[in-house]
Amino acid sequence: MGFNWAEYLELAERLCKSNDEASQRSAISRAYYSAFHAANNRALANNYRRSEDGTTHQSLWSYYERNPNEECQRIAIIGKRLLEKRVRADYRDTYARIGEELAEVLINARRCATMIAALPPQFPEEPPPRVFSY
Repeated sequence: MGFNWAEYLELAERLCKSNDEASQRSAISRAYYSAFHAANNRALANNYRRSEDGTTHQSLWSYYERNPNEECQRIAIIGKRLLEKRVRADYRDTYARIGEELAEVLINARRCATMIAALPPQFPEEPPPRVFSY
């Protein structure tokens, strides 16, 4: 059996109890990755093909966003918000209001995991092809 990515959310909840910025940044990152892997594993189980061009995270959330199921689209919104905060926590020298945003990140990561678990088994499904008109 593979790693249980939900343990990252548990770790994030423990880390958020520390007042130091390094723990808070790590908590945001771990919370995001728990949601990302829940979404990714669910998509892979439904024949999603992961992007190999360095856009793995954006591609996954776009896949959910393009899905005809409204709950998948809501998952994409949460996932994209979490990704933005994870990038800020992992790569930016300053993160204003990190303590305030941390609680929201944990709530959204939990919500995302709950929503993914509640999806009907066929979702996410392959979105319809994009149609371009010129």
